[in-house]
Order: sequence, then structure tokens, then C-alpha cells
Amino acid sequence: MNGQPALGAAGFALVSGQPLKSAVLAQGAIDVANRSMTAKSVEAWVQKDIVHGHVTGRDAAGNLTVKGLSVDFANGGTTLTATALLNQTITVQAASAKVYERFVPSQLDHNAVGVGARIFARGTFNQGTMTLDCSQGHVYLPETGIFGFANQAPSGGLLNMKVARFGRRPVAGFNFTVGTTVTADPDNYIVNTGTLNIGAVASGAPVVIRGLVMREIPPRKVWRLIAKETAIGVMNGVIIGGVTALAAILWHGNPFLGLVVGLAMLTNLIIAGITGAAIPLAMKAAGLDPAQCSNIILTTFTDVMGFLTLLGFAALFENKLL
Repeated sequence: MNGQPALGAAGFALVSGQPLKSAVLAQGAIDVANRSMTAKSVEAWVQKDIVHGHVTGRDAAGNLTVKGLSVDFANGGTTLTATALLNQTITVQAASAKVYERFVPSQLDHNAVGVGARIFARGTFNQGTMTLDCSQGHVYLPETGIFGFANQAPSGGLLNMKVARFGRRPVAGFNFTVGTTVTADPDNYIVNTGTLNIGAVASGAPVVIRGLVMREIPPRKVWRLIAKETAIGVMNGVIIGGVTALAAILWHGNPFLGLVVGLAMLTNLIIAGITGAAIPLAMKAAGLDPAQCSNIILTTFTDVMGFLTLLGFAALFENKLL
């Protein structure tokens, strides 16, 4: 409600205290036959002017430079569309604004808003100066669409890509320098793909990403994502380990050799699934950049565990292999 997250009864309590005609946006599954909706999320707010667009630049103080997709006025005035806003820049004054990210039950600040992010900013809009004052409003971060090309095959839950555009805006129109700090390199843009199955993405392949710019995985989803990645590791291990075990049996004629190879492959892929999700999350929680330090740790860990599991199972069945 007005950007403040809440669940269940606490959310209804917030809404019940608001005036009639407060704006409401509900998302979920519609039952046409019963004319009802099972909502996944409900957003409500007292009407303010709303700027919807992409952050093309910003300063360290929290002033966001936005290329607008639309401006909606609280007083029911004519909406400014993307056509009306073509080549116009809006300054969103977000230094003291509350910032919220979809499905994250905690309040952030303006530092969470990255260049390239799509935002909904609510406040008081001055059409003469093309500024939005968010001191009594908030900035909301939905998913952002990114299009580009993979620089290399994904590794460790991370994808290095060359960005062509954010949404429909060419990347050349974005300034990633905040003060004296370059916050991102669009030619080597790191995307945390989490547990997405993108193993088939090859170097040079066109890529369309939809996610949250410059933010982390919601805390309540951490264990769910690790469990999902573990399940994928088990599935891959059973299939790949089984095929490899069969090849080992056919090659050497010893079923125990196939058992050792298959078990080692299964174990290592499960470990890779768990660590591939957990290590970037642990690096983020420690205040480190997962893009810079996850790969070497993940590669080292999976390589060491691969040798350890293979040699360990070989030692366990040593009498059957000799």
C-alpha cells in the first residue's frame, strides 16, 4: 500500500484505512466462469502523478534521468504517451523516496535503482520543468527487459552479454557513470540467471532477458531456488550419469566401472547444482560482487569435488575394479 509491502491480513489492514477511489492493481489468475480472480499480488496507492520509463542515467545524490514511456496525472489530466515524450528527458528526484522491488518485503533506498532499470515513480510532476518530486512518493522496480548477445556460454549461474537495448531503447542512450564510478559495462554486462536452464545458450547467440536490474534474488526465494537447482542437478545426474555408466560398461565390460562412473557423475552434478545457486547468493550476502568472485570459486569447488567423488567411489569398489 503506497509502496509499503505487507502480506495477508496486514495488507488488508493497510488498504482499509485508505480513502475511496485509491488506485488498485491486481495480478493473478482469472476464473472467467465465476467472474473472479485469485490474486498473486495486489498493489494500491493514493493517486499521485506517475512516471513510467527507463533510467538512462543518475547521480550519486539520487536524481534519476528518465526517458519516459508515459506520464499519468493524478487529477485525471491527459496522459503523456511515449510519442508525446519522444526525445524528452524527465528528472525524477528520488533522494528521499521510498524504493520497493516487486515481491521483496523490505524498503530500499535510491541506491537500489540502477541505470537501465524500468521504473514506476509516483510523486508530483511539473510539466514545465519535466521533473517529478518523489519526496512524498516512492519508486517501484518491476522487471526490466534486456536484449543483446551472449559473449560466451553461461557459467556458474552467470551470463556475460553485450547489451543492445533496454526495453526498446538502444544502449547508446544510457550513461553508466555515476559520479566518477562506472557501474556497468554494456559490452560485458553480467546477468545473474539464478536457476534458469540456459545451458544451450552459446557465444554470439541473441538473448532476451527479463528480470530485475542491479538487484538480488528476493530473500524468501533463496531456499526455493537452491532446492530447484538441486532437483535439476539430480535429473541431469541421473540422465548423464546413466548414459556415461552404460558407455563405461560397454567399453570395459565391468559393471562396477559403470557404477563408479555413474555415481561420481550423479554426485558431482548434484553438488554443482547446489553450489551454482548457493555460492553467488553467499557472495551477495557477504557484500561481494558475485560476477567477479563466483566463477573461480565455483569452478574450483566442482573440479575438486569431481576428482574426489570419482576417486572416492573407485577406492570404495577397488576390489571389484582390479
